[in-house]
Amino acid sequence: MLACFITSFLQAQDTTQTITRYKQGQINEQYWRLQSGEKHGSYIRFTRYGNTYLSGRYDHGKPIGIWELYRADSSKQLVQRLNFDTHQELFLDTANFPTLFCGPRFFGGNMIQNEYVANAIQTQFTEAERLALKGKKILVAFSIDQQTLKPIQVKVATADIDVATQKKLIAIVEAMPAWLPALPRTGVCVWEFSVPFLF
Repeated sequence: MLACFITSFLQAQDTTQTITRYKQGQINEQYWRLQSGEKHGSYIRFTRYGNTYLSGRYDHGKPIGIWELYRADSSKQLVQRLNFDTHQELFLDTANFPTLFCGPRFFGGNMIQNEYVANAIQTQFTEAERLALKGKKILVAFSIDQQTLKPIQVKVATADIDVATQKKLIAIVEAMPAWLPALPRTGVCVWEFSVPFLF
């Protein structure tokens, strides 16, 4: 059974909160959050063994500086190191990196991609637009260019979406940072993706 709780307390003149999330009775992640809801400061996620799984820093909701990913087992072994300031992958243990397919990788992984999409919804759509789309899941499909590693051939895959909304969604996906190159894996590499926008 999965249980998740949030505890928080105010600090630094009521401008930030420490958020601690629990999973199955153990700390799962801990980070600072501004009153605006943006993550700000250090971030850490733990394995079920209580070791660091992912660590880094945020500046007003955007990941900055060095981020490190470790194996999810009890080994405490570093798997990947990213520099968000220079958009570089500084270290990668290809033998232990957790990927299920051959293809390019979003810089920072699924969590950072989901945050990119959520932030874009909040900043690129007005409150009235978000209310009009409330409850909708809009799928945007695209390919990753094998040379630039940027999204190309972007299109809205969900039917009955007005042209203005489609243009905004396409622009958000086209503005994604360059992806990381595919890892050497057996089989045919995947270069076509889709991302859900949940309103």
